[in-house]
Parts: sequence; structure tokens; C-alpha cells
Amino acid sequence: MPHYHLSYDFDEKLNDDTFNNYDEAREYLLCVLTQFPSYVTMYEYCESTLIIEVSNTNKHTFFDYTKPRLEPYFYYFVSEISTSTNGNLYINNNKNEKLNKSLQKELKDLDCSI
Repeated sequence: MPHYHLSYDFDEKLNDDTFNNYDEAREYLLCVLTQFPSYVTMYEYCESTLIIEVSNTNKHTFFDYTKPRLEPYFYYFVSEISTSTNGNLYINNNKNEKLNKSLQKELKDLDCSI
């Protein structure tokens, strides 16, 4: 399954009347990502960096989905993570497991109905 790496910065100057603070902006970001039709799961091992796993989809579909929803509010960088022929991800990391545990709780408690 495709995995995407997303790094982001929220800057109030981009759209200062939309969110009152970073936490509101992050909630919006997580809602956008979890609402993607092919969304499977998400991980966070570094601040402001997410790994999003989706079911098989065209990468341009994910890029086209995120651009209009994130560009007005965030500086961001998204890329597809390469995989080997046997499906292993080409990654190297030093994971902060506490961040990921916190994200998993945040996702469980996420309310995107607003």
C-alpha cells in the first residue's frame, strides 16, 4: 500500500481568520487526512511530520486531494515513500514512540463533524 510523508507548518499569516491556534489547525489537518477516501492509518514519529498509509490509489489523487485543502492554511511538503519490489518501505528513522502513541489517541478522539 502507498505511504506518504507529510511535513507541515501552520502559520497564522497564511489565513489568520480560520483557526484560533495551532491545536485547531492540527485538528483540521487530521480531519482532512482521515477523510481521504483511501485512508488506512497514520503515524507520527517526529514533530509536524506524518506518515499516511492509504489503500492502493494513484499518487496524483492524493496530491490533488491535499493541495486545495492544505495550501490555504499550511506550509507543507508531501511525497510518496518508495517501496522495494517486495513491498518494504525505503525509510530510515529514529522513532519517537511517545509522539505516535499521542497521535493514535488524538485520532481515536478526533471529531470531524464540525
